[in-house]
This record gives sequence, C-alpha cells and structure tokens, in this order.
Amino acid sequence: MVKVFIAFSNSDNTAESGRKIDRIKQQIENTDRDGIQHAEVLILKNAGRLWKVKAKKLISMAQVVLFIQGEKSAESPYIQWEINTADKLNKKIMLHQLKDKIEYPEFLKKRSKFSSNIIRVAEPSSIENIIGV
Repeated sequence: MVKVFIAFSNSDNTAESGRKIDRIKQQIENTDRDGIQHAEVLILKNAGRLWKVKAKKLISMAQVVLFIQGEKSAESPYIQWEINTADKLNKKIMLHQLKDKIEYPEFLKKRSKFSSNIIRVAEPSSIENIIGV
C-alpha cells in the first residue's frame, strides 16, 4: 500500500481549501472495484512541540509527499522544513496548487534539485495516476 504524506498549512485552511483537501484525501484513499484500498494518507495532526519528530516519522513512512499549496503555505517555515526533510529522505514530492494563479514557491525555485524532483499536479484526480493507485 502506498503511503502519502500530505503537507499543507493551517493558514490556508479555509472552508473551500478544507473541502478540496478532504476531496484529495478521499480520492487517494478510494478503493478499486474489488474493494481494495491501494493508498493511505498520512496527515500530521495536533503535534504540538514535538511536531518535527512526528512529522519526520510520518514522512519517513511515506513513499510520496504531496504539498498542497494555498496562498500562504509557501511562506510557512513548517512546510519548508517538511519538504526539505522529504527531499533529504529521497521521497517523491508532488505539488498541487489550490488556485491557478499562485506563485511557484520561492524556496523551491532556489533549490535546483527540486526542479526535477517535484511533480506538479493540476487536478487531484491525476494524483492517483502518478502514485499508481
């Protein structure tokens, strides 16, 4: 079973983006016609002071890290740390932007290695094709 860590910022968690994140999670965890679930979503919740330890554990467990970028998330030092950690652990990193006209994150532009490691995902349904579920 493919494990997908979803990195997103609570600062972007409006009602609209919350619905989109829920829809993405459901699409990833959907079962096939035989009732088999091929992917599991890992999300960091209520981590408190130990967030880095908990995030690193979840990222380590994942085969794919999906960064859901809203208007403010690219500025988040937490998101930057999660993406950098995923890169250090050689995880496949995917970027899905919640809105069409969001600037590509500056911290990703600065790292030439990311340009080949990050896969931009236009539609949440295409995530299934990329991770092979």
